[in-house]
Amino acid sequence: MNNISAYALACGSVQSVIISEDHLFQVYGELYKEHNTYHVRAFKRVKHSSSSQRLVWESFDTVKEARKFLASLKKDLK
Repeated sequence: MNNISAYALACGSVQSVIISEDHLFQVYGELYKEHNTYHVRAFKRVKHSSSSQRLVWESFDTVKEARKFLASLKKDLK
């Protein structure tokens, strides 16, 4: 997983990661920073539709903790 820098996150960039995918569904996660807090969210989305369901949303004080959690989601949600 290629991480974007903490500076890029502070500037408003969002790191998106596809966790799993099949012919109908896609599970993806995202890491972003807002109000000096790092947020990790994961969604299950129906392909070719705007319909999605949030699976998890956690907040962290450090980017290291947030990245560790995002990596664990890749293992847990496959």
